[in-house]
Amino acid sequence: MGKIIYKKKDMKKRKLIALLAVALGLFTACTQEEDPNSAATTSATLTISNIGSSTKADDDGTLISPTDAESTITKCYIGCFDASGALIDMIQFSGFTKSANIYSKSGVTLKTATRKILVIANSADDYSSKTKYSDFASLLTTTTTPLSGGNLIKVGELDFTAAPVAGSSYNINVTQLSARIDVIMSISKSVPTEVTAVVPIYTAAQVIDMVNGGTLPDGSTTGMVGDNYTVTIPGFQLTKTQTAQSWQYNVSALDVDSICSKSDLLLPAYATSGYTFNQFEDVILSEQSFTPTNDSTTFYTYEKSNATTKPIKLTAIGNLVYTYTSKVIISTCTATFTWANATSPSGEPTISYGTETEQSTTINPTSTVTTPKKFSAIIKEGATKGLVHGYIYKVLGTITPVTATNGKINWAVLSADDVVIPIDLY
Repeated sequence: MGKIIYKKKDMKKRKLIALLAVALGLFTACTQEEDPNSAATTSATLTISNIGSSTKADDDGTLISPTDAESTITKCYIGCFDASGALIDMIQFSGFTKSANIYSKSGVTLKTATRKILVIANSADDYSSKTKYSDFASLLTTTTTPLSGGNLIKVGELDFTAAPVAGSSYNINVTQLSARIDVIMSISKSVPTEVTAVVPIYTAAQVIDMVNGGTLPDGSTTGMVGDNYTVTIPGFQLTKTQTAQSWQYNVSALDVDSICSKSDLLLPAYATSGYTFNQFEDVILSEQSFTPTNDSTTFYTYEKSNATTKPIKLTAIGNLVYTYTSKVIISTCTATFTWANATSPSGEPTISYGTETEQSTTINPTSTVTTPKKFSAIIKEGATKGLVHGYIYKVLGTITPVTATNGKINWAVLSADDVVIPIDLY
């Protein structure tokens, strides 16, 4: 077998090629290690939690989970950013499953360069052109339709101090950008009030005339009781007219005006202690109509500060129902007229009627009059900082029918109280 003989010059050339190959391999390996798009941590679990999102509290401040609708996420932007704030990955929301008010997905791929995850849920805006976290700092969110439990925009983020760890579970709490307003109408329905008018068959003046003319009814007697002159008339007839009237107001709709439709996206990293709340509170939707359930309704608005020039106006629309009934009762008794006069009856006597015996009763048909009515009130102020996102407010209003022929109704908003809940936004 022949041998391959390299000349010294060829040997040097061969070694140089080998060294270049090794160097090239090392360079490639280093490049792969430093490229954030080529290394990833797999099998991590990612959850998006609505626990602190529009959480309702009772009167004692005890937290109650949000409704199923309020915790709904229909679409979601999940952006991953590196330490410089550059967008390095977009996680698809498909595959996330909901349990109670938490969405989760296992096996999510997180790149090792990830240092922040930003979640924006239910927004109609397109973020595909945003490539840096700072691009989101000045973003706004706007709605052209009333906010409801199923389309509330939520924002949350998670910071990493180091690379994500494989097999770990990471949770992102989201917060609503809207304030929830519960309007509770305390409607005072008047209890039927009976008013009785009594008309005697003879007035005191007529009895005096009969005494002086000697024409008292048969069986009547006159006499003295001490220094008092008395006249006793048996079979004395009384006619009583009893009327019962009641008012009630049945609310069919609650119109709400000045709902704020625009808000800062308000990212936590850009929120400072000097934040003056939503600067777009005068960007409002047209008047919205809600159908109350059990004399209450719920609506949502982006935050409005105390200094608002357009407070939220509530208008209760419904029917004022007036019901009137009457009956006439004729009864007899023995009536005694007593004058403080020892010689003859004069002036006003005291009258006592004995046990009455009902002679006849006539009941008039019940009459009901229904009139459409509108009554308005405004939320003049809310919490210390106005109607703030992430809080729930209970607006108590009282509608009081007044028993009067004009069917007047007074409605005043008694309070707009905020219920403090934990918020991780700031």
